[in-house]
Amino acid sequence: MELARIAQSQNDLQGALGYLAHARALQPDGAPIHFFFGVVCIELDLPIEAKKSLDKALALDAENAAYNYARGSVELQGNSAWLAIPYFKKFVAAQPDNPRGRFALAVSEFSSHDYEAAAEHLNSIVGHRETEAGVQYFLGRIAKINGDWDRAADHLAKSVATEPDYTESHAELGLAKLHLGDLAGARAEIGKALQLSPNSYLANSNLLTLYQRTKDARFLDQQRRLRELDAKRSERQELMVRTIRVEPK
Repeated sequence: MELARIAQSQNDLQGALGYLAHARALQPDGAPIHFFFGVVCIELDLPIEAKKSLDKALALDAENAAYNYARGSVELQGNSAWLAIPYFKKFVAAQPDNPRGRFALAVSEFSSHDYEAAAEHLNSIVGHRETEAGVQYFLGRIAKINGDWDRAADHLAKSVATEPDYTESHAELGLAKLHLGDLAGARAEIGKALQLSPNSYLANSNLLTLYQRTKDARFLDQQRRLRELDAKRSERQELMVRTIRVEPK
């Protein structure tokens, strides 16, 4: 386990899995080993393997808050966000004062299109520094879905003020400003998002919308750029469903 921690700290994630496979062979009922193995699999974008290991950890220690949080995180990264909700509810029940749990639960509800429940949990943790940027971002997105662009812009501006390097908040704030008729503000925010993350699909998508709205001659080039990013995004999704075989070190 200690060798695995050292390997992980040195970003040798495959090496860490090797040490953990050995530890698992020596102690097959060690819940912390299965948990650690699952966490490293998450870092390697191996959700199938992560689920297997975290399910084993939970079978051995079903009420462990950290195990439930990690298991929910795997579902949240995939296309079945509603499956994350029970895990995050268990985490919130175990640590009701931890805003990160309520935030994760709200995100899983948002991703499952239960916007009312998401808004309720997000509003319950407004003002907590560690989650505030994300809270305001998702409140802004809920306002956007409801067509309330003024409120969306207000929430997204608060998100950017809390975390200036939050790419998605800049991108969505730019879109809100576009809908409110502030073209200069829209260009500035989307430009900032692309400066932070040139390959952000959201930022590039909103730039395409800006070009379309303003009849910009760069529209066709941006359309091709977005198709390329979409292809790469699909390729990454395919890679995430692969499985591995780990031999103990």
